[in-house]
Amino acid sequence: MTWQEKIKDFEIFLRFERNFSENTLDAYIRDIKKLKEYSEESLDNIGPDAISYEHIQQYIFLLSKQKFSERSQARWISSIKAFFKYLVEDEIREDNPATLLEGPKLGLYLPDTLSLPDINKIINAIEVSTDLGKRNQCIIEVLYGCGLRVSEL
Repeated sequence: MTWQEKIKDFEIFLRFERNFSENTLDAYIRDIKKLKEYSEESLDNIGPDAISYEHIQQYIFLLSKQKFSERSQARWISSIKAFFKYLVEDEIREDNPATLLEGPKLGLYLPDTLSLPDINKIINAIEVSTDLGKRNQCIIEVLYGCGLRVSEL
């Protein structure tokens, strides 16, 4: 079994069975490809069926030394856990070497948002006499009213 095959299968699984957003999907696949590169460069190119808990710990330790944020570290661990869980479910592995991995504790944070006056300025600047303007106004109001990200619309 090669890394490329399993990464491609994992991507299909995340896209169609887990219905991941495009951004999350890209991040997870990028994280697993980095683990693959680490395997090729530092672990004599062992496949995903032979990676151990200790190998993954070493990899996470090396990444943590590169001053990435705790959120990035938590995502790497989530990506790796999901990948190996997939391999177990797909009967490629009997065990999940990532089960015991623990990520950093993350504090709560609220994303930056526009103020109500800023939203009103945007809505008032839209020319609503055209169909396109009406559509744009609806989009802005749905985004703001529901608290959506642009990528979620």
